[in-house]
Amino acid sequence: MKVSRTVLAALCLILPCQAAVSPALDKAPGPPAQAKAATPPVVHDKEAAAHHHQALSPPPAHEKAAVPPAHDKSPSKAAAPISPNKQPVPAHGVSHADESWVGPGAPHGLSRYTSSESSIRGLSRLFLQLFLGPDAEHVVRSFAFPFAGFHSGFVPQLSQAVTNGHVFFFFFFSSFTLLLLPLLLTRCDRRSMLGTPAQPYFPPYLLNNPLPNGFPWGRYNKYTNYYRDYPKTGVIRRYEWTVSRGLLAADGYLKQVLQVNGQFPGPTIEANWGDTIEVIVHNDIRDPGEGVSFHWHGFLQEGTPWEDGVPGVTECPIPPGASFTYVFDAQLYGTTWWHSHYSAQWAGGLFGAIIIYGPELVPYDFDAGPVLISDYYHKDYFTLVEETLSPLTGGVFFSDNNLINGKMFFNCSLADEDNRPCNSNAGPAVFEFERGRTYRLRVINAGAEGLQRFSIDGHKLLVIANDFVPVEPYETTVLTLGIGQRQDVIVKADGPLDAYWMRSTISEICSLTSQPQALAIINYVDRHRTGVRNARSLDSDVQPGSISLANVNIPNSIPWNIPDPGTCANDPLAITVPVMRLPVIKPDLVWVFDIDTFVNASGVTLWRFGGVSERTDYNAPTLLLSNLGNYSFDPIWNVRAAVDLTNVRRVGGDLSALPPARSVRIVVNNLSPVDHPMHLHGFNMQILNEGVGRWDGSIVRPQNPERRDVYMLQKNGYLAIQFNAIENPARC
Repeated sequence: MKVSRTVLAALCLILPCQAAVSPALDKAPGPPAQAKAATPPVVHDKEAAAHHHQALSPPPAHEKAAVPPAHDKSPSKAAAPISPNKQPVPAHGVSHADESWVGPGAPHGLSRYTSSESSIRGLSRLFLQLFLGPDAEHVVRSFAFPFAGFHSGFVPQLSQAVTNGHVFFFFFFSSFTLLLLPLLLTRCDRRSMLGTPAQPYFPPYLLNNPLPNGFPWGRYNKYTNYYRDYPKTGVIRRYEWTVSRGLLAADGYLKQVLQVNGQFPGPTIEANWGDTIEVIVHNDIRDPGEGVSFHWHGFLQEGTPWEDGVPGVTECPIPPGASFTYVFDAQLYGTTWWHSHYSAQWAGGLFGAIIIYGPELVPYDFDAGPVLISDYYHKDYFTLVEETLSPLTGGVFFSDNNLINGKMFFNCSLADEDNRPCNSNAGPAVFEFERGRTYRLRVINAGAEGLQRFSIDGHKLLVIANDFVPVEPYETTVLTLGIGQRQDVIVKADGPLDAYWMRSTISEICSLTSQPQALAIINYVDRHRTGVRNARSLDSDVQPGSISLANVNIPNSIPWNIPDPGTCANDPLAITVPVMRLPVIKPDLVWVFDIDTFVNASGVTLWRFGGVSERTDYNAPTLLLSNLGNYSFDPIWNVRAAVDLTNVRRVGGDLSALPPARSVRIVVNNLSPVDHPMHLHGFNMQILNEGVGRWDGSIVRPQNPERRDVYMLQKNGYLAIQFNAIENPARC
């Protein structure tokens, strides 16, 4: 059986620059050079300016979604063009072929560099070769980077890899020394509006679906057992991405990054519950080239396990210059994210938010959308991989900053003396609230190593969902988020001040950081006085405006006085009650695994999961091999069979002849002084109990325990989880 994992330890984060909030950036530049039209043609709706680079073309309501072969990695075939006279649907993107200027920033439709930019890149490369010699571009060896668990993150050492395979695996870190381009390419990323006043609010659902019973999901509601049944709308949400290198600055410090469609954070995927999501990926990573794959975090992938994006387990990486189409269903609803699952590319900039609209959990006025919090490293991601596997550093290094929606200040006097350009006034993210209104925030820890503590000065947070699981609302002042975790909260703008700080602080007890605090500004605005649009309505064609930092109030609010408990633990299990009840059943199979470290013959500290420091083979994905009837794997792949072993003697030890286990229980004992975010692919795991020491067998609320796809494992502690494998047999 395969419990894959999202290697939540995909290292660090390194990305682009401040969008349209500083005075220097509040004007839109001129129209771009001619962009190459992409295929397939897709509609571009009137609200395209309000959103990220997205494209979709839904079929008629009576037709089923056409799903192309998921395993086809050949260049995508063009879809039939959509007639220009058809009414576009209120989804949120622009056609790749659309070259009109939209919104306050650069066009979302550009998926490749312009011809002039390509020329600059060529001149820059020639410049480096002339002055630095032919070795200016060289490839560093590939690293086998062992993780630790059915998923574990890096806390606090980047070297914590999770070993996964059919049950547990790991993946390679192919590292390259990247070409540092001259200052001719210095520019800021204005394609992403997240964290700027230009970002419109998000709708309660997308409108191009049929609306049985008034909603795209029809008769289904928040009490539906979505593991057994979910709506099938027949609507395809289509996105087309080009992955390439870029030179940008997230906090004012210039560095080279990886981007999707030139954006950071990457494009936000939106769909309704029950829609089919199609993402066409073109790998344009060059100089040097490297593979890529994308994981759609938290999706069950029922019937489509090969879409999970784990190289060496569910697929081969997408080679440079090649394309691949991912197709999967939105079986769950809520907030999640996507990220590269190849090497340390997630740390290099390849991540973004996903919103799946579903039943309203509690009433609120506006959906303010994703709040992506992420630790940030000024070193390139391949350098971090080298240091992780170096006997000299021991994998110990500190993040340089902490970002909210890809933005934050940085004191350039603290930068390394590498002569890279740096601007100390890059500016924070900005949100606008109207006094008396309530707002939904979708908080996501998209970092690489840092455990985050999120809060808003003077405002309580009403938690309504943990990961993809709606919960009975409970109030708190601080969210504790491990890598990959999400919490949806409702905030009421009822403070007496005109501006407040939003904060996310990396726990210095649980993580290594030089600058732990990320700040964003919440401004209270009078919409009637300012005339600024306060929401993206379902039928409005008003374009969002741009507000410079000169129009933003600087807060003097006071943070909550709540000390870091130092446990690196999530909220108590007793207060997190799922809305849809699911009792614990007797498990057919119980595994107990220990996580620990050892030093190999090269002096490198590696992690082991269940006694194995796992390796995998990109050319032999375990899922594909098992589908071909191969159930014998090298022990170093750490593949476990999730089958009912009670009748193993009757089949002469042939595990392939046994039925899959209906329910699997796993107890993970952390023998290290380092906490881990544990992530399970393909299932929401029931959290039976967690704590320090060894599990005593007790279960917190067995009639309806907490469920998540990521949970924090405390240092020197245990985590007992269970999942019903029978509900997703394609994962086994």
